[in-house]
Amino acid sequence: MIERIELLHKAGYVHNDLKNDNLIVGKLPRGGLGRLRIIDFGTATKYQEEDGKHVAKDKEVIFKGNGLLNSWRVIRGFAPTRADDMMSIGLVMLYLIDGLPYQDTYFQMFNNHHPLRFQALSDAKEIFTPLMYCL
Repeated sequence: MIERIELLHKAGYVHNDLKNDNLIVGKLPRGGLGRLRIIDFGTATKYQEEDGKHVAKDKEVIFKGNGLLNSWRVIRGFAPTRADDMMSIGLVMLYLIDGLPYQDTYFQMFNNHHPLRFQALSDAKEIFTPLMYCL
């Protein structure tokens, strides 16, 4: 997955919506699994300006993407970076292995259209460090 997203980053874009629904695995002609593919680039954005400089990390943007598997920075409206895609990859892997500690609360708030659901989610993501997921 990291190799795939690296190709996108080298082209100057961030995916901004990495989630299990946007990952597919090809099938080999003789059976077995092929390469992992990343799909749905509808929320992908350029992370570099025309002069090659990185888009300002504190630039405010409208949140697009999956709240559960995006970084807290993106949820709070900061311009997405390559690091945010990498955070999403880690969250996707953890989600697929054992779920995320805040997912039940998120789903309950999301299904009820709670107005503070994204704020509560970004707060939870800031509290739960990567090391805490491994304990």
